[in-house]
Amino acid sequence: MAKNSESKRQVHNFPTVLGVLVLALGGGRVLPNEGALDASTCPRDTIISYVRIYSDAEGESHFEDVDVSLDLVEVAPGISPLFASSFSQASRYAFLRAEPGWRESWHPAPEKQFLVYLAGVTEFRVSDGEIRRLGPGTILLAEDTVGEGHISQVVSGEDVVAVLIQVDGGG
Repeated sequence: MAKNSESKRQVHNFPTVLGVLVLALGGGRVLPNEGALDASTCPRDTIISYVRIYSDAEGESHFEDVDVSLDLVEVAPGISPLFASSFSQASRYAFLRAEPGWRESWHPAPEKQFLVYLAGVTEFRVSDGEIRRLGPGTILLAEDTVGEGHISQVVSGEDVVAVLIQVDGGG
């Protein structure tokens, strides 16, 4: 991140955003795990985790930690396969920025949506009383579209920057 002190404009250089959007919005082909591309030879985990906020039958919101398995996927012809989850449909995306001190009182998520945090820290409170702070590298699935929802506020001294991806059906 570079800052121009005269204009106070923040420029964020996040090359991985393109990869996130390709995986979230695009299609891909799952490849068999064989040869040099075998998942067992990969030194990294083949699991990605995200935080889920959801509403129960009574409309109370809760957190849940979700693990997603990854397989080798060809995301485009001529590109080496990447470890990726199965593909889901997404309807649209946006880039967000919220300044330090931004706060929103109780509200449900407007639609089922993922937030991928790139900078800053947001604190969430769900109606069962649990509080979590989410920062860079965290993925949140907000699907508490009914009931009281949650409270969200920027608690870092820097802007929160995130990618918001609205999804269709099951996340």
